Amino acid sequence: MKSPLYELRFGGEDSKVFLKRYFTGKIIFNAGILAALLLLAVAPGLNAKETLTRKVIVFILDNISLRDLKGEGLVNFNMMIDNGSLGLMNARTGALLSSNRASAYLTIGMGVRTEVPDQETAVINKNKSGPLYMIEYPDAENLKKLVIDDYPNYVLGKIGQVAKQNGVKIALVGNSDTDRPMPHASLLAMDEKGNIPTGNTSRELLLKDPVFPWGYRTNPSRLLDEALKALTISDVVFIDFGDTARLEEAAKRKQISNHELSDFKAQSLKTADSFLGELFKKTAGSDLVLMVISPAPSSHDISAGNKTLTPVLIYEAGKPAGVLTSMTTRRSGLVANIDIGPTIFYKLGLNEEEFNFLGERITTVPDESNYETVAGNLSGYIAVKRSRYVVHGMYVLLLTLTLVPYFLNRLKGSLFPDGRAERVVSVMVLALPAASYIIPGVLKNRYPYLELFLIALVTVIIGVVLSVSKKRAFSGMAFLSLLTWLTLITYLLTRSGVLLMTPLGFNDVFTGGRYYGINNDSMGILLGATVFSLFYYLEMLKLNRIIRLMSALLVLGLVLLSQTPGFGANVGGSIAAMTIGVVGLAALISGQPIKKGKVLLVVAVVFAVEVFIAYLDSLFGQQTHAGKIFAALMSQDFGGKFMEILKSKLTLFGIMLLVPPWNLLLAGQVMVYYIITKRYSNLLQDINLRLPVLSRSFEVILIGGLVAFAFNDTGVIATGLMFTYMTMPLGLLLQGQKKGS
Repeated sequence: MKSPLYELRFGGEDSKVFLKRYFTGKIIFNAGILAALLLLAVAPGLNAKETLTRKVIVFILDNISLRDLKGEGLVNFNMMIDNGSLGLMNARTGALLSSNRASAYLTIGMGVRTEVPDQETAVINKNKSGPLYMIEYPDAENLKKLVIDDYPNYVLGKIGQVAKQNGVKIALVGNSDTDRPMPHASLLAMDEKGNIPTGNTSRELLLKDPVFPWGYRTNPSRLLDEALKALTISDVVFIDFGDTARLEEAAKRKQISNHELSDFKAQSLKTADSFLGELFKKTAGSDLVLMVISPAPSSHDISAGNKTLTPVLIYEAGKPAGVLTSMTTRRSGLVANIDIGPTIFYKLGLNEEEFNFLGERITTVPDESNYETVAGNLSGYIAVKRSRYVVHGMYVLLLTLTLVPYFLNRLKGSLFPDGRAERVVSVMVLALPAASYIIPGVLKNRYPYLELFLIALVTVIIGVVLSVSKKRAFSGMAFLSLLTWLTLITYLLTRSGVLLMTPLGFNDVFTGGRYYGINNDSMGILLGATVFSLFYYLEMLKLNRIIRLMSALLVLGLVLLSQTPGFGANVGGSIAAMTIGVVGLAALISGQPIKKGKVLLVVAVVFAVEVFIAYLDSLFGQQTHAGKIFAALMSQDFGGKFMEILKSKLTLFGIMLLVPPWNLLLAGQVMVYYIITKRYSNLLQDINLRLPVLSRSFEVILIGGLVAFAFNDTGVIATGLMFTYMTMPLGLLLQGQKKGS
């Protein structure tokens, strides 16, 4: 007889049947749970897309300037600026002096500055599957052959390849064609085979317009439909708006005037602004990142002095306003075109560091006045660039006025002219750097033309005042060198950034070879001024040997610290500073002329130490150029990467060696020194007897200059400026001396 309890627990069924069903069900249930857990664990490895929760739109609005974004009636652009992050992007490509659209887009797509001929091959929209097409760039293999020789360690279509390998789907919509194909946007988005998984770049996206250049313009409603379709099935959508690029091409080929270009561009920007407004409405509530980029500069900006900097805008709803920066530039409000690729994947939540991009991710520095900050930066860059030309011109003029009489007078038997005019100019050569660093630092670049006037005025006054006698002129040179040293060391060790906005300290952000730290001009001046002023005051103060060595160790140690990569110096600067430090201390200890064999040994040891430092840096984040180069050499084909770097460095070195005026001035200073040592050795011996400590400074500067020349791609400038702290004081010491005296 069955009890009520039995019926309650087992539903009245036989216990064996119940237990059998119970355990069978439990096994099936547990197996299902286990399978689900395994699937969840494996899925991220099989398809990274499953982990993505946001989308990235890259809106390509080419050939625009920063002020274009602030045009009248651009409601959505202004909203994005006020609530997003704004910056300038260096759009420089591989060429030093010229560029084209193909190179601009391919540079972003490959993640390395690339220079290729302009591409006219029409992309193919094929294999329509669903609402959009697969896009193919048919000339990818030929393009790959063009870049493989120069960039064997980089991948054509880096952005597309990384996306494909990580399950990220990319789409491209839009058209920039004129009377010929303009497939440049595909160079940005395609993979290594020239393919983009989905999109639409056909002329279906255009409206006929007989008034607009080339007879048609972008159809914003159709472009929006295609973009929204792409957004539903893709993670990254590139939208090529097209019209501003068409206008730039028309202006370039003289189809429209500058006035017409301005009018048409204003109309196109309003259309683009309305397009973005509709896009925001259709995607409201989505986790979306919108990047507005201009891969190539505006011709109007180029004529105004801005050769390569274009606006870049990143908007994420709910994020504070700010200015953009990256570890590539280390400058607030400035990024590089090679930073776009890693930033896309960073915004998607992926670890962009694993993908070996040369660029760095773009981040935001909070700033509610972002437009004013970035616009002020741009004005400052242009002003300092122009000031740099003027100050360099003054430097060249002064050196020429000094060196020419030296050559002429040696033919008369008098080595250097014995006149106040020559002393004035010689002193001015060393006064100009001091004025160029201090005056802009005081006035903070608020009055660039006043700064230039004051630099010139102060330089002339110092030259006149200190040239009353030979003794005053020489002590004045030493004091000016000391002042220059103190100013540069303070700027560098405090990381004030003032140096970067002085005419001789400006790292040219337009060429973009180096954005931060000390440039080769200032490096040469710093090393030359340090050695001359240090040895002069050690000579004059008559310190005992221990204090003298401790003082030298402190001064040279500070210089060496300032020339380490951590403070933004380049590898060549570090090697030159370390060599000068070792050779300088050895010269003070021995008091004898420095032997060539020992110098070569010192340079070899210093180079080995620098390589070791670069190795350590590569292990701890690769924060410097040296660390990045070392990491690249170790992680890529060593021989190919080494030859790539060597070719790049030698190319720039060759350009600097052939392009005047610094090559001629350096050659002139070397010739003067050669004449002195070969024909007037008795005069040098006399100086050595009277000033044994100071005499060693000229040898140290000579050695340091040669090392800087050998290890810097722009070493011509560094060495030429360093040698002025040897030739000017030495010329003054020998002023009026006869060959036989």
